[in-house]
Amino acid sequence: MDAIRVGEREEIDWQQRRRPLPTPRLYEQTSEWMNTLAEPIRPAELCRQYPRIANDLCALWEFSKMGALRHRSPVSRHTEAGSERIAGQHSA
Repeated sequence: MDAIRVGEREEIDWQQRRRPLPTPRLYEQTSEWMNTLAEPIRPAELCRQYPRIANDLCALWEFSKMGALRHRSPVSRHTEAGSERIAGQHSA
């Protein structure tokens, strides 16, 4: 085992024991997301040079949309229901 002696104790040399990370690749979902963006704002160079970061950005983008929908939905439903009631009152 790769170990370094530090004073009275022996510590593992994790730099020697770590496996190398796999080569980063762009996920299919990230490619699909990128193609939904307008061409001038597509992060094409980011995807080429830093696919791991592009994958994270895609995931955060999708997560933020879910949060926006979750926070907007009750208000939208309430407003729509109120509009229907008002419209129903005027048509009666």
